[in-house]
Amino acid sequence: MAKKVESNEAIGNKQSTEPGKSARAMMVRGGIGGIGKSSFLVNVADAFSIASVPLDLMQIDDQTKIERMTGQPVTTIDVAVFRRSREDGWALQRAIAPFYNVVVGMPATGRWCAIEIAGGLSAVADDAFLSIDMAEEIEELRIAVDAHIVVVASEESVRHAALEAQRHALCFPGSRVVFILNNRYGPVRSFLNDVSVDLGKPVLRLLEEHATIVVRRVQPESIRLWENLGIRPSQIARWRVEGGYEKVCAETGLDRLEARLFASEIVGWSADIREQLIAIYPVLGGSDV
Repeated sequence: MAKKVESNEAIGNKQSTEPGKSARAMMVRGGIGGIGKSSFLVNVADAFSIASVPLDLMQIDDQTKIERMTGQPVTTIDVAVFRRSREDGWALQRAIAPFYNVVVGMPATGRWCAIEIAGGLSAVADDAFLSIDMAEEIEELRIAVDAHIVVVASEESVRHAALEAQRHALCFPGSRVVFILNNRYGPVRSFLNDVSVDLGKPVLRLLEEHATIVVRRVQPESIRLWENLGIRPSQIARWRVEGGYEKVCAETGLDRLEARLFASEIVGWSADIREQLIAIYPVLGGSDV
């Protein structure tokens, strides 16, 4: 793991305008829905907030979950608009312009960007990225658009994983790829070893070549309650500090034992994700990238 992160950092430093301060764009993708992309992005936003690193949130989707749970404004990009505007040859480029403007402005603003791509819009989103051809800006401005590809233990998700990496490399040459192994439905690595060689081996090879973040399984009841509460995991940690488990009980309606189990699980789960993010992006731990 250390070697993989180190090699990716070498790539990142080559693209940095000012090592330690240059921002990056983080793209959360996976090719299908229901695999935990939004939950991961909420944890990303929380890690940036804790580290006081400025982060712009964007989505190619029409949901409100990210804005509700982070409390931050989220820019929604409607790339499907070009399907309704065939007479406008630049409709797709205009649709993706907010993302383009934020990314090319990162060297000047110092603000990071995180964007989620809805599973069903992955292909059209990549068409949009290809249409603006950012290879020139990536080289000239030395910017980086990192792919965070979420994978769960299902054949459909695994099939999309390698394709998502290929598409991202076409859109953003030389970019870093991080695989997010979400163990929500079981251990992803075990699943890859158990499925057919043709399906599992290519992804296992990719995991050896790129950095990974492992998202441990959390009880579905805890995830559902957390999502219903619509808060950052760090808020639950603050409840414990401010008023102990009595505060958690008051905010959630749970009895003390349930409140303890819920808080410990969500806070520990989020802290584990944050620790792995810091290993890839040291600025989140107060160190230079």
